[in-house]
Amino acid sequence: MHPDSFSNSNWRVKAVLVIAIIVGQTVPGVFPLADYASGATSLTFVFDTTGSMGNEMQQMKAKAREILGAATDNPNTPIYNLILVPFSDPDAGPALVTRDQDEFVSAINALHPEGGVDCPEMSVSGIISALEVSLPGSKIYVFTDASAKDHERGNEALALLQETGSQVILVLTGECGGTDGPDYKVYEDIVSSSGQLFRIPKDQVDKVLDLITETVRGQEVNLISTDFMQPASQSHWLPVDTGLQRISISFGGDSRSMVLRDPRGELIPVVANDSTGLPDGPHLVQSLTLGNTGVFVLAEPAPGNYTLNLYSSSKSSLRVQGISPLDFEYEFTTAEGGEPMDNSTKSLVPGARTNMIITADKLNPGENLTTVQFLNMTGHVIPRHDYDLEPHLNLSGVYMVQTDFIPPAEKFYIRIRGFDSENYVLQRLAAAAVRPSLPSAEGSVGCRYGYTPWSRSCYRFVRSWLAFKDARRVCQKDGGDLVAISSGDENVFVTELTRGVRSWIGGQRTSKGDATFRWVSGEQWGFENWRVHGPFFGPEPNNWGGLEDCIETNYVGSAMWNDHFCWFGKPFTCEIAV
Repeated sequence: MHPDSFSNSNWRVKAVLVIAIIVGQTVPGVFPLADYASGATSLTFVFDTTGSMGNEMQQMKAKAREILGAATDNPNTPIYNLILVPFSDPDAGPALVTRDQDEFVSAINALHPEGGVDCPEMSVSGIISALEVSLPGSKIYVFTDASAKDHERGNEALALLQETGSQVILVLTGECGGTDGPDYKVYEDIVSSSGQLFRIPKDQVDKVLDLITETVRGQEVNLISTDFMQPASQSHWLPVDTGLQRISISFGGDSRSMVLRDPRGELIPVVANDSTGLPDGPHLVQSLTLGNTGVFVLAEPAPGNYTLNLYSSSKSSLRVQGISPLDFEYEFTTAEGGEPMDNSTKSLVPGARTNMIITADKLNPGENLTTVQFLNMTGHVIPRHDYDLEPHLNLSGVYMVQTDFIPPAEKFYIRIRGFDSENYVLQRLAAAAVRPSLPSAEGSVGCRYGYTPWSRSCYRFVRSWLAFKDARRVCQKDGGDLVAISSGDENVFVTELTRGVRSWIGGQRTSKGDATFRWVSGEQWGFENWRVHGPFFGPEPNNWGGLEDCIETNYVGSAMWNDHFCWFGKPFTCEIAV
């Protein structure tokens, strides 16, 4: 099999073995050379490079290699590539996207503080640039000591967070003129929708980097997320299934207190990270204190239903996460009937009757999902938004809400529940909150909702993983077809629309074994952009094994094409001619 054929997670190890046989060894300093699987993510850093950030840069340089080593030590790491986005004023970017650790570390080491006005900075533009090139579900680590000069772009960042399911972890070592203005409030808005804010002294950045080092050792899933804007007590039921490992609790607020009880109701003691003579039985390790935020870790928790009670005398933020391969994705659809994934989107239109698709493709035998709930920002189920799930008859791991609904007008989180094979409760929370919004202006000037206009066509990037023929059917139901690329400018546009994700375009061999290609939409074939330099197998298209009849874009190099097996599942781009 050709190494570029491996796109599902169970092929990762096989891909590395094939490369080892061919070249005699794996490539040092590079993440495993396999097609990214569903669930693969980017490790992304967004860094303020203005003159006041020299201390933070030095700490980052000292820790960069350790962080990457922790990621590669895990054979099941979800990290596919590495991204660095510098920003200052007036610029953000360009972004470095690489799979080569040495190249990434060299870029980190090349960062240097520049002069100029240190407050405010183009931080939101840096976040947007990172979201545009990172794989869905990634963590975006942002380091700055300034408020956001470009705070008016906040809604753009929020829309991308919802679409991609990524999270922003903002490390703030200063701000400009207080926390009451829109240049600071945009940070709170972004992290309350997806992520977390750490306000810390400049000399504590290395502690955040230590936290990142631990995080990249496994695949984190979200369990609980709340934000209170006033002093409050809160109580949570925390179910732990047999697949959850290493529960982490991050709780920020003034004069805070926290009590965790095990499934028997017994208090779990809290010990300091450097304590000697640890107690027998379960215990919480206070691994970090960052400003007014404490980070606590429960290693190897026994399954069962825990209770978590907290209090803060100020506004507070709670994030509870665990290590597990099982997570879920969701999409909404306003179409009546039809197959799951048809006409589906991450966006919601207020007041429209809506249905919902839940995909959890890593459920083990005997595991099942039963309900989906919409939660407000304080962790409570929104009245009348608790729905039963029904498994799809033909698609494993796919569930549908049994009845359609009118979505909440407020921002909300999506939580799923079910049972594992030993009948313990499963619970997962979506990474990003959902914001119902009206169709964009783009969608109202000649393109149907969900499509983006360019030149004389409308385009939609669909993140569902489908075989070529199934992807084509989805596009045809919208009145279009898989995209036909007729120029270099259009190729660049599609690359930007897909954010560099490997995905189907509408090219296919004229006939089996033929050396020529056609656009399945019927558009005339002309422009080509094949990847011509391959590290092992030479230029594309190579029709490896005589079985590669369909075309994907963004193969290894951004915007580059490759012939591939038509039956492989990939995201895809639809085009409707205006």
